[in-house]
Amino acid sequence: MATQYRDGTFGQTLPMKEAMEKFQEGLESRTAKAFHVGTPKEIEKVKTEAAISDQVKELQSRIGDLEAENSRLIYTPSFDEIEKLS
Repeated sequence: MATQYRDGTFGQTLPMKEAMEKFQEGLESRTAKAFHVGTPKEIEKVKTEAAISDQVKELQSRIGDLEAENSRLIYTPSFDEIEKLS
């Protein structure tokens, strides 16, 4: 069992009683986001999926920034403008 925090990090995978205590501490300090229950292997899978999700979001943001920057540098003609040149 492990606690996932609001900043995206995870606590250590612990036995149920200890993990619940850590989660309770996180709730009291308003830093806990979720409590994940499962085998250590299942918890590692959740951690990996969360990390991949964060990476995808970061890449989407970077692509959006690049597209916005490139749209100012490279002019893309409309279909009508292309037809006029034909």
